[in-house]
Amino acid sequence: MPKSSSNKKRSAAAPSTAGGKKPTRSTKRKLPTNFLNAQSLEFVIGPDRAIVQTPVASDVIRDIFLDRLVKELIAPYLKKADKNRTIDSTKQHVLINGTLVAQKVSKLQKGKSVSENGEQEDDAVSKRATRVKSRIVMGTNQCSRILEDLIKDDIMPQSGSLHPLSRPSLIVLAKDIYPPTMLAHIPVLARQLGIPLLLLPGKASVDMGRAFHVPRTSILIFLSFSEKDQNGISDDPVDSFVGFIKSQMSQDTGRN
Repeated sequence: MPKSSSNKKRSAAAPSTAGGKKPTRSTKRKLPTNFLNAQSLEFVIGPDRAIVQTPVASDVIRDIFLDRLVKELIAPYLKKADKNRTIDSTKQHVLINGTLVAQKVSKLQKGKSVSENGEQEDDAVSKRATRVKSRIVMGTNQCSRILEDLIKDDIMPQSGSLHPLSRPSLIVLAKDIYPPTMLAHIPVLARQLGIPLLLLPGKASVDMGRAFHVPRTSILIFLSFSEKDQNGISDDPVDSFVGFIKSQMSQDTGRN
């Protein structure tokens, strides 16, 4: 008589390799409640429901921008201005009555003990660094305020209302912003004002923040001089830097 199928031995379950631990569920990213949060900064809807398209720069342009930003503006001017504020004491040997005596002199005092030519050079470098620092604006609120003030001045111009340095010559925007609606108004304002916009790919906000020694920087604005303030200023580092980046942007657009 054949044996019933119920009498067959069941195969034992394979032992778990995790050592008895329960498998953890992977947390899924919460979907945005607003469909605009999933959009990209490449295509932004303007106030008249027209789509404002901003081409994304290539990786080569991003690397060139970050490299020249550090070498031409941050390293020679902004870093040097921060170093002059430190007051670390150092030893300096001074000749007194024919003998060398070691004295502790702070960096600020050491800078004052140089010759008059050295003092003039330091003053020129500090003034140049201050001018460079005043022409670079970081932060969403500060940059948005500059562009909104320009829009208001174009609608209702007022004499003497604008700062002479408040006209941007270039806007740099990072593409890795989430949600992109935080800065969706920047491409619209840039198109209305006719200001060139550079949209950097990849983790540009982290790269720009690392250049300025901050966690993240999502937007940068480079301000230009007015015609009145350009008198007596030649070979400005910000103007040469912005001019070179604009030429690279036009070449990149032509290749695409």
